[in-house]
Amino acid sequence: MRFVDFKNVPIYLNNEQSELYQYISENTPVQKKSLSVRQTFIVDHLVNNNIVIRKNNNGSITYTTF
Repeated sequence: MRFVDFKNVPIYLNNEQSELYQYISENTPVQKKSLSVRQTFIVDHLVNNNIVIRKNNNGSITYTTF
């Protein structure tokens, strides 16, 4: 377990979520088609927990951090 300082509140993430969050924050915006099926599943969990933002621009889905 790792924690991410998210808006001055520590959020605990497992290792996979933490690595993907770090990847998205360093390479913003990240295209959905560049992610594997497993990474897509993990990023959907991060979107549902309001940690990552999903944007749909004319059918092109991108992920960014706050």
